Amino acid sequence: MEDSSSEKNPRYKPRPYQLELFEKAMQRDIIIHARTGSGKTFISVMLINHLSNEIEKAYSEGGKRSIFLANTVPLVKQQAEFLRSQTHFEIGEYFGDKKIDNKLLDVWDAKIWKKELESKQVLVMTPKIFENMIDHCFIDLEKVNLIIFDECHHGTGKHPYKKKKEVDLNLKILGMTASIVNQKCSLDKFNRMMQKLEETYGCKIETSSIILNEEEGIKEQNKPKTLLTFYENSDTDYVHLKEYLLEIKKDLEYFDGEKEKKNKENKENAFNGEDRQMIFSSQNDNPYNSIKKECSDVQNVFEELGLWSFCKALREFNDRLVSTNYSAFEPSEKKKIDEFIKKFENLFEMVREIMSEEDEHNVEKIYQFSSEKLKKMLDIYLQQKENNQNFHSIIFVERKYMAYFMDMILKNLNQTETWSFIKSDFISSISGTKKNMTLTQQEKALRSFRKHEINILVATSIVEEGVDVPACNMVIRFSKIYNFGSYIQSKVCILTCIFEYKVMYNENMINIIDRIHQGLHSVFYKAFFTT
Repeated sequence: MEDSSSEKNPRYKPRPYQLELFEKAMQRDIIIHARTGSGKTFISVMLINHLSNEIEKAYSEGGKRSIFLANTVPLVKQQAEFLRSQTHFEIGEYFGDKKIDNKLLDVWDAKIWKKELESKQVLVMTPKIFENMIDHCFIDLEKVNLIIFDECHHGTGKHPYKKKKEVDLNLKILGMTASIVNQKCSLDKFNRMMQKLEETYGCKIETSSIILNEEEGIKEQNKPKTLLTFYENSDTDYVHLKEYLLEIKKDLEYFDGEKEKKNKENKENAFNGEDRQMIFSSQNDNPYNSIKKECSDVQNVFEELGLWSFCKALREFNDRLVSTNYSAFEPSEKKKIDEFIKKFENLFEMVREIMSEEDEHNVEKIYQFSSEKLKKMLDIYLQQKENNQNFHSIIFVERKYMAYFMDMILKNLNQTETWSFIKSDFISSISGTKKNMTLTQQEKALRSFRKHEINILVATSIVEEGVDVPACNMVIRFSKIYNFGSYIQSKVCILTCIFEYKVMYNENMINIIDRIHQGLHSVFYKAFFTT
């Protein structure tokens, strides 16, 4: 039985740089900084094994447990599966949709958790679940020997990882990250955030001298190249449509602000008076806020992808507005919403004056009605085909709404002879209400990419957060780069890329590109981000 399992999941042997970092982790609590795909998780396996005498005992007989915290459900599943393949321990995985005895994890009591702690030696879970276990005394921290924080750069703000600083834990801590920080920031702020991260976990950030000096035998010519792809601004395209949309958005922002003021007054009056139920009244719902947010998404699709995508997005948006029941709102608000619906319908008619219904349904017209930015990106893939170069590519976008429509474009283009070589899917976060994915859909998209059933994966930052994506030979950063920090954050996740990292930019971003160039030559960058 063991031999069969071993054949399916061969045990890895530690590489020199992993041994170096493991020795540092034994000596003190550290945060391992290394690129995605470099084997950070295997170092955590080595540390769990090193402390195995403490977790092999039964929990009820004084045994301890190791906790592995992963920030998302896909990562919980991925890391739990890896731990099973590389250790002999019983591994439990825990997330919101998990059921035992037909009970969702959120309503588990002490009895269920006691059974889990007794039967499992390593528990992999999202940080919020571990926080709840502590708050409800389902686990005794004195009986935890090790906590591993995957993607530990999330330890800021109100994230559950931040709780570590608030609890004096006399146990082993191991942090792992590929990106150091999880927000856009200047190069100067990078150093301060590094220090803050070390203070949060009581750990020292470490990387391997072997990785830095020898780079695991990777030859200079095989390192991924960063290539800049310039595109002309499309600000002068369809100006009257953009101005009309901007006018609608400004009106929505005004009424959204007025509604929020009114809600605040209602709640203050309710607190000071006897009618406390007014605090929870549906009269406090704000219809303008959700309309404003989706209007912003539609506007972003227009600016980034062009008229064809805008037409599709606007049609979907209008259909949702018309089908939504607003009867619970005050008559004056209902009237105002009807006016906004009419404005969006007018906008769609204005689009129709430029692009007919026949044009919309003619996939051969997609390129014609696309933005200059999108055309430039599509030309990159066409050139790859004309040069007989196979590609396995990721396109990074900022919003899941954008990922959905980018994939829609690529799937429609696939129906044409010119673009039939493109096979795509997209991946975005599970959370949220608009264009959100199920876990099954996420896994299907990643599986198709791994098996090379598709050659383009459109992705949001969920891939940047460590979801296991196999090596690809081209990455396109389609979303805007705001500063050096956002550039680094997106690049570190694809350092297994074999050939090219392409950054889309226009004349408005030239100053940012210059600052990135300066940052790439800094001592800080060379110490932590060279590959």
